Amino acid sequence: MILLAVVAFFAIGASCSGSVGSSIGGESPEDAAVERIDGLDTDLSDMETSCDSVEDPEVGTKFNCRSMTDDGREALWAVLIDGEDHINVTSINLIRADFWGRFIATAADALANATGRPLPP
Repeated sequence: MILLAVVAFFAIGASCSGSVGSSIGGESPEDAAVERIDGLDTDLSDMETSCDSVEDPEVGTKFNCRSMTDDGREALWAVLIDGEDHINVTSINLIRADFWGRFIATAADALANATGRPLPP
């Protein structure tokens, strides 16, 4: 149970994919976010993305998006309007493949520190 809590904590806290930006280009922030997310190079197949409605889109406004794949996997996204014509999209629950090794090592260290028992290599 502790392992699941540690893994969940690190999956959220150190989660993926750095931030990516996209010009809104005349689209609503929600539509621009969907277009940007659907254009990302991920291992997720055929994503269907939807976003929260943005009532008053101003710089500093944050909203969330959710992608579902045809095989039932879910990706969550945080979106920030960070410029007059710019959004920043960050994944919440995805971890980049090149970060996975560091993620596992950090989670193992945290678990060992929490339990006082080193994990076998």
